[in-house]
Amino acid sequence: MSPDKKWFWDGAQWRPIPHHEAAFPSWKSLGEGFVPPVAAPAPAPPVVTASARHAAAPTPLYRLAGPAPDVQVPLWRRGPAPTGFKKYANIAAGAVTIVVLALLVNYFVPPILATRQATPTPTAAPSPTPGPVTRSESAKATFVLSTLDGPVLDLKDQFAQIRACGLGMTSACQDIFNAVENTATTVSPAVANLSVPPCIAAPEAAVRADLDKITAGAQLGLKGFKDNRKSEFSAGFSQTYAGLLAIQTDYARVKSASATCSSDVTGP
Repeated sequence: MSPDKKWFWDGAQWRPIPHHEAAFPSWKSLGEGFVPPVAAPAPAPPVVTASARHAAAPTPLYRLAGPAPDVQVPLWRRGPAPTGFKKYANIAAGAVTIVVLALLVNYFVPPILATRQATPTPTAAPSPTPGPVTRSESAKATFVLSTLDGPVLDLKDQFAQIRACGLGMTSACQDIFNAVENTATTVSPAVANLSVPPCIAAPEAAVRADLDKITAGAQLGLKGFKDNRKSEFSAGFSQTYAGLLAIQTDYARVKSASATCSSDVTGP
């Protein structure tokens, strides 16, 4: 029955409860307006058969039925049954929130911790001062040769390759000019800081001049590629070629002169 006592569940649907008059009047109304009838012979009661009684019964306005088997009576005015979608949506939203928080922590926390950590000041390892093992002209000349051997050998190989630049301004020729310039500009500062003994001073000075000439020629040739000017390229090629040819001869003179250097120890 509904909370307002006006509806009831018949097993299939909610139906209104019909209103009935009381079977007996109240006690106060008993006897009011009662006029006793004149005594008269009571008529004989009619004989009512079962079929007549059934026909005389009024047709009910609705069918009463008990609850259907295994059917639960629905609650009065209850909302639609939950589908479970909201439950799974809440679970998914919670999982997404946890993943986003984890990503934010992983992204922001390590840099913050790294900035708070004291960064130790790197201590530069002392580099040994280049120089000969012993204080003699022979030792100094040997040290000069050990410094020049590798770069001069590279320039010798590049001298064999740069001959192809006589064919014109090709990309292969531009690569050779870059290689020559890198070699010459790398070895020039190292040679400038060498302690050269007098026994090889003259040919070693010629080697330095050759390196300067090679560097200037290679830079001029590369400028010709940059400006697309054949005149600059040709002048740079000629200067570089001549310097590469001369340094082989002058370095051979350095090696020959080193044999005449004294091995006597000098200085304190």
